[in-house]
Amino acid sequence: MLERREGGTGRRKRRRGGNPARSHRGQETARPRDGDSVAPEAARDPRTCALSEPDPDVFVLRYRVCSSAAPPSWREIQRSLQTLEGLLLEPGTAEQGLPCFRYFNPDTGVEACFRGYLAVDPEEVGLTFEMHLPRPGFFAHEALPLAVLVARDLRLDTRPHGPDGPTDSPHPSKESLLAIWAEKNLQARQRRGPAPACRAEELEAAWEYLTLREELSWRYARRGVAIPRIEYVRRRKTGEVMRICRWTGLAPSIFPPVELVLLEDPPAPLKSGRILALGEVSRAAHRWVRDVPHPIYHRTYLETEPCEEFLGILAGLKSQTMRSYEILSVEELDEI
Repeated sequence: MLERREGGTGRRKRRRGGNPARSHRGQETARPRDGDSVAPEAARDPRTCALSEPDPDVFVLRYRVCSSAAPPSWREIQRSLQTLEGLLLEPGTAEQGLPCFRYFNPDTGVEACFRGYLAVDPEEVGLTFEMHLPRPGFFAHEALPLAVLVARDLRLDTRPHGPDGPTDSPHPSKESLLAIWAEKNLQARQRRGPAPACRAEELEAAWEYLTLREELSWRYARRGVAIPRIEYVRRRKTGEVMRICRWTGLAPSIFPPVELVLLEDPPAPLKSGRILALGEVSRAAHRWVRDVPHPIYHRTYLETEPCEEFLGILAGLKSQTMRSYEILSVEELDEI
């Protein structure tokens, strides 16, 4: 059976296109006015360690002072990071001298971090943005806007580092950083060697669905309709990478942009663990499985109890089991 992926910080609302929004939950702390007292804990700078040599399989973006401006204090940096949705201070990292604010989206699998360090170069402010390489392109589309927001908020330039040394990137934008990230990601992919490959448009469609999963939940979950995740498998015989979702108990559910559906605990005569092609399900059972184009293309099955005719149709479809596939994690996928 497919292994369930749990954990994370919970779902967070995102704009379509991967632009994480600023949080408006009262997290931002106002700048102290003259005469205000500042708690020693808030003013203390925990950055006491220098960065190690750059890992060629990590995209490292160092922030630099812009023109003749004064570098921001750690308190200003921390306040800027805390206003971004989804960032949490990793426990124990401040005590180790390299405080790390980690971003993780449990729906899409996208992960990145901001790390504070003791700067030696006077032009550096002691903050990096980091992402592991290689990764599918949508990782950069979702995470790089965070790096740009921090640069603009603190009025900083950036300097990406890689195996070929640093690359200046003044006045960073998502587009300029994406071009540098793509080059370093390709280099990391070439060092890593061949990987399971999925079509870029299929990865992007899955990512867009997952970024809108909360919006779909608002529409359907209150009515008891399941909003499944998307997982990836590779066909053992051909090496083809395919997207798959679970359908538990033939309960009301939407179907994301996937090729396969894994049945879990269905009523008889269907057997648990059977895998059906979603396209065949949709064609054979079009009276019950409907296409919905908004807010992103998906299919729905909204019957509270499957009728005998519907069960008979599904039982007559060709099926497979997980013996024909191997499980993949999204971060290991290449895109073609």
